[in-house]
Amino acid sequence: MADEDKPYDAGDPRDVRDAIKESKRWDDLRDTVIVGVMSSENGRRWVREFLEHCMVGTNPFNADPIKMAFNCGCVNAGQVFMAQVMNADPKLYMQMMAEGHPESQEKEEDNG
Repeated sequence: MADEDKPYDAGDPRDVRDAIKESKRWDDLRDTVIVGVMSSENGRRWVREFLEHCMVGTNPFNADPIKMAFNCGCVNAGQVFMAQVMNADPKLYMQMMAEGHPESQEKEEDNG
């Protein structure tokens, strides 16, 4: 029986090692894509607007439980994406946030 026909066995150290390698490979590819998008000012703006659209950093509460469930789903998706962005390149994330609030950057320059 070929390896690709064999079902995954969590008790087999070789299967576990192969799964970890594949997961790491995908994480590296995803990070490459995110850094590619974040490498341009327009890409960072798109990411920032997407996170804002997902209501990251807001309270998802709504008196209507259906709307609240929807809001929680949006926030969750945004938080997952934000964590991936921050993991891919924290410096680009900080640059994106600074570009989104230029007035706070000007205040720091005036005080420093």
